[in-house]
Amino acid sequence: SYSVTGVQTCALPIYLPVSHNENLLGIVQIANFKELVQMSTLESLSKLMGHYLVVNHHLMESNQWASRLQQLLEFIGSISSSLDPDQILRMLLEQVSQLLDAEACSLYLIDDANGEAILHLSSRSDHRLVENYRIPQGKGLIQHVIASGETLMVNNVLNDKRYFNGVDVLSNFKTRSVLAVALVSNRIELGKERGSTNSRIIGGLEILNKMNGGFTKMDVMLAEIFASQAATIQQTAQIYNQMDELMIQLLTSLMHAEIGRASCRERV
Repeated sequence: SYSVTGVQTCALPIYLPVSHNENLLGIVQIANFKELVQMSTLESLSKLMGHYLVVNHHLMESNQWASRLQQLLEFIGSISSSLDPDQILRMLLEQVSQLLDAEACSLYLIDDANGEAILHLSSRSDHRLVENYRIPQGKGLIQHVIASGETLMVNNVLNDKRYFNGVDVLSNFKTRSVLAVALVSNRIELGKERGSTNSRIIGGLEILNKMNGGFTKMDVMLAEIFASQAATIQQTAQIYNQMDELMIQLLTSLMHAEIGRASCRERV
């Protein structure tokens, strides 16, 4: 109960909302007053508490960003230690899992012949047995991302009809949450009269099972950065493979031509 002046006059507990900009953050219980307290003072204190809760939350997010960006820079610096694209991509998947506090990360590539999504690599060593598993076109969250280019954040896959459990069944893994991002190759000018490569979706990245809570907007931003790097690595590897094939074809043609000339000289 209160007096006419708004001063707390009894020891019964009271409950005050803790809010910031009209957003309710919680409830604080106040009880066992030893002195008379004005209600306006308690309300001011609850508003101040709400302000500091928001400030502390932003500070924690800022510290998380700084830590994650530092890890990202360290990873970028380690890329030069390997020239094997699959090894680099495995390192990238492991880094994604660590930075996003996820249980696993998988990279899918499109089979242009039939539109299937091929599980190319996984961050988990026990998932390597199911690498090369194919998800049919139109099935699963990853195929939706590949078809639309839309980033998906699903914190409970059982509530999403697009979820496909084919990989889970084979790997004895239980997917709870998914953050899926498209791999988009860049347009590259090949120089002179050799034309350019077109920008297109070449696959997708799936981050599985956030360990604490659900995926956040910060996770989405980091996942999209990593997906861009993965797409660049894969695209560069494909260009080098094509160059190697062209070189082998050229050398094979030259060798056959030389054999043919030698055969002609022998007959003469």
